Amino acid sequence: MSRVLILCGVLFSGHDAFATEWSRILEDGVLTASISIDNLSYFEALCDQGINIPITSMSLMVQGNMPAPGEKIEFRFGDQARIYAYADPEGVIASLTQDDAEVFQQLLVEMKSRSQMMVRLASGVRQTFPLDGSEAALAGCVPDAEKLSGVQGS
Repeated sequence: MSRVLILCGVLFSGHDAFATEWSRILEDGVLTASISIDNLSYFEALCDQGINIPITSMSLMVQGNMPAPGEKIEFRFGDQARIYAYADPEGVIASLTQDDAEVFQQLLVEMKSRSQMMVRLASGVRQTFPLDGSEAALAGCVPDAEKLSGVQGS
Protein backbone atom coordinates (compact mmCIF):
# COMPACT_ATOMS: atom_id res chain seq x y z
CA MET A 1 0.00 0.00 0.00
CA SER A 2 2.78 2.49 0.87
CA ARG A 3 4.45 1.92 -2.52
CA VAL A 4 1.22 2.89 -4.27
CA LEU A 5 0.93 6.08 -2.20
CA ILE A 6 4.54 7.06 -2.90
CA LEU A 7 4.08 6.50 -6.63
CA CYS A 8 0.86 8.52 -6.63
CA GLY A 9 2.63 11.31 -4.76
CA VAL A 10 5.35 11.46 -7.42
CA LEU A 11 2.84 11.38 -10.28
CA PHE A 12 0.64 14.15 -8.90
CA SER A 13 3.19 16.44 -7.28
CA GLY A 14 3.96 18.33 -10.52
CA HIS A 15 6.75 18.27 -13.03
CA ASP A 16 9.52 19.00 -10.53
CA ALA A 17 9.83 15.28 -9.79
CA PHE A 18 11.21 14.85 -13.33
CA ALA A 19 13.68 17.77 -13.26
CA THR A 20 16.97 17.30 -15.06
CA GLU A 21 20.30 19.00 -14.50
CA TRP A 22 21.44 22.27 -16.03
CA SER A 23 23.56 21.77 -19.10
CA ARG A 24 26.21 24.03 -20.61
CA ILE A 25 27.27 23.68 -24.24
CA LEU A 26 29.82 26.01 -25.82
CA GLU A 27 30.00 25.63 -29.58
CA ASP A 28 31.15 27.98 -32.33
CA GLY A 29 31.23 30.99 -30.01
CA VAL A 30 27.71 30.44 -28.63
CA LEU A 31 27.00 29.29 -25.08
CA THR A 32 23.74 27.44 -24.52
CA ALA A 33 22.72 26.98 -20.88
CA SER A 34 19.49 25.06 -20.40
CA ILE A 35 17.28 22.87 -18.26
CA SER A 36 14.25 20.78 -19.25
CA ILE A 37 11.39 19.52 -17.15
CA ASP A 38 9.87 16.59 -19.08
CA ASN A 39 8.97 17.54 -22.65
CA LEU A 40 6.58 20.38 -21.76
CA SER A 41 8.76 22.91 -19.94
CA TYR A 42 12.25 24.22 -20.58
CA PHE A 43 14.40 27.29 -20.00
CA GLU A 44 17.32 28.18 -22.24
CA ALA A 45 19.83 31.02 -22.38
CA LEU A 46 21.87 31.71 -25.51
CA CYS A 47 24.96 33.82 -24.91
CA ASP A 48 27.47 35.35 -27.31
CA GLN A 49 30.88 33.98 -26.37
CA GLY A 50 33.01 35.57 -29.05
CA ILE A 51 31.03 35.71 -32.27
CA ASN A 52 30.06 39.36 -31.58
CA ILE A 53 26.53 38.97 -32.89
CA PRO A 54 23.62 40.15 -30.69
CA ILE A 55 22.08 36.75 -29.92
CA THR A 56 22.14 36.79 -26.12
CA SER A 57 18.60 35.93 -25.07
CA MET A 58 16.43 33.65 -22.93
CA SER A 59 13.70 31.43 -24.30
CA LEU A 60 11.28 29.22 -22.46
CA MET A 61 8.26 26.97 -22.64
CA VAL A 62 5.91 26.46 -19.70
CA GLN A 63 3.55 23.49 -19.66
CA GLY A 64 3.69 23.38 -23.47
CA ASN A 65 3.08 27.13 -23.84
CA MET A 66 5.58 29.58 -25.28
CA PRO A 67 5.31 33.31 -24.57
CA ALA A 68 3.58 35.35 -27.25
CA PRO A 69 5.31 38.46 -28.61
CA GLY A 70 4.92 41.26 -26.06
CA GLU A 71 3.70 38.92 -23.32
CA LYS A 72 4.53 39.78 -19.72
CA ILE A 73 6.42 36.95 -17.99
CA GLU A 74 6.72 36.74 -14.22
CA PHE A 75 9.81 35.25 -12.55
CA ARG A 76 9.74 34.52 -8.82
CA PHE A 77 12.74 33.61 -6.73
CA GLY A 78 11.42 32.56 -3.33
CA ASP A 79 9.44 35.09 -1.32
CA GLN A 80 11.81 37.97 -1.98
CA ALA A 81 12.53 38.65 -5.63
CA ARG A 82 9.94 39.06 -8.35
CA ILE A 83 11.06 40.16 -11.80
CA TYR A 84 8.91 40.87 -14.85
CA ALA A 85 10.16 40.59 -18.41
CA TYR A 86 8.46 41.01 -21.77
CA ALA A 87 8.85 38.70 -24.73
CA ASP A 88 10.20 40.40 -27.83
CA PRO A 89 8.59 39.99 -31.29
CA GLU A 90 10.19 36.53 -31.56
CA GLY A 91 8.81 35.45 -28.16
CA VAL A 92 12.18 35.52 -26.36
CA ILE A 93 13.67 37.74 -23.66
CA ALA A 94 16.28 39.78 -25.50
CA SER A 95 19.19 41.77 -24.11
CA LEU A 96 20.03 44.27 -26.84
CA THR A 97 18.42 47.45 -25.48
CA GLN A 98 19.54 48.98 -22.20
CA ASP A 99 16.14 48.31 -20.59
CA ASP A 100 16.15 44.67 -21.72
CA ALA A 101 19.76 44.26 -20.57
CA GLU A 102 18.91 45.50 -17.06
CA VAL A 103 16.11 42.93 -16.71
CA PHE A 104 18.29 40.23 -18.27
CA GLN A 105 21.10 40.99 -15.81
CA GLN A 106 18.68 40.95 -12.84
CA LEU A 107 17.49 37.52 -13.95
CA LEU A 108 21.07 36.24 -14.26
CA VAL A 109 21.98 37.48 -10.78
CA GLU A 110 18.93 35.86 -9.17
CA MET A 111 19.30 32.62 -11.12
CA LYS A 112 22.93 32.26 -10.05
CA SER A 113 22.19 32.84 -6.36
CA ARG A 114 18.85 31.12 -5.71
CA SER A 115 17.75 27.50 -5.47
CA GLN A 116 14.64 27.69 -7.65
CA MET A 117 12.78 29.94 -10.07
CA MET A 118 9.06 29.96 -10.74
CA VAL A 119 8.03 31.20 -14.18
CA ARG A 120 4.43 32.24 -14.87
CA LEU A 121 3.01 33.28 -18.22
CA ALA A 122 0.16 35.76 -18.62
CA SER A 123 -2.30 32.86 -19.08
CA GLY A 124 -1.49 31.72 -15.54
CA VAL A 125 0.43 28.55 -16.45
CA ARG A 126 3.56 28.20 -14.40
CA GLN A 127 6.55 25.98 -13.80
CA THR A 128 9.23 25.86 -11.14
CA PHE A 129 12.78 25.26 -12.36
CA PRO A 130 15.57 24.13 -10.02
CA LEU A 131 18.61 26.41 -10.15
CA ASP A 132 21.26 24.09 -8.69
CA GLY A 133 24.02 24.17 -11.30
CA SER A 134 22.76 27.31 -13.04
CA GLU A 135 25.65 29.44 -11.77
CA ALA A 136 28.22 27.28 -13.57
CA ALA A 137 26.00 26.84 -16.64
CA LEU A 138 25.45 30.62 -17.01
CA ALA A 139 29.04 31.69 -16.22
CA GLY A 140 30.26 34.30 -18.69
CA CYS A 141 26.81 35.18 -20.01
CA VAL A 142 26.59 38.96 -20.47
CA PRO A 143 23.67 40.93 -21.96
CA ASP A 144 24.31 42.17 -25.49
CA ALA A 145 23.78 45.85 -24.55
CA GLU A 146 26.52 45.58 -21.92
CA LYS A 147 28.93 43.89 -24.32
CA LEU A 148 28.30 46.51 -26.99
CA SER A 149 28.70 49.42 -24.55
CA GLY A 150 31.76 47.90 -22.88
CA VAL A 151 30.10 47.93 -19.40
CA GLN A 152 29.79 44.46 -17.85
CA GLY A 153 27.89 43.37 -14.74
CA SER A 154 28.28 40.26 -12.60
